[in-house]
Amino acid sequence: MGTPDGVGRYNHFTKNASIYWTPTTDAHLVHGAIREHWSALGWETSWLGYPTSDEYPVLAGRRNDFRGGYIEWNATTGVTTAYRHQ
Repeated sequence: MGTPDGVGRYNHFTKNASIYWTPTTDAHLVHGAIREHWSALGWETSWLGYPTSDEYPVLAGRRNDFRGGYIEWNATTGVTTAYRHQ
C-alpha cells in the first residue's frame, strides 16, 4: 500500500507486524509493543517519521530507530518510550 504522503510503501501483517519502505530509508520491520506505540503516535505522519532500522537489542530490551528519534521497549517493565533525536 502507498503511504498518505506518497513517499513510502507499507504492508501490515497478522501478528502485529508491519514493513515500511521509502527510497531513502529502505525497508524496515516494526512489530510488537514498539509498533503499537508508533501506531498510537500516528505512524509515519508522527514526529518520528519513517523507521530507519529493524528492531534490535539494547541493554534494557529492544529498540527501533526512526527519522525523528527512536522507540525503546523495556523488557523488565514492558513499557515503551519514544525519544526525540537530540
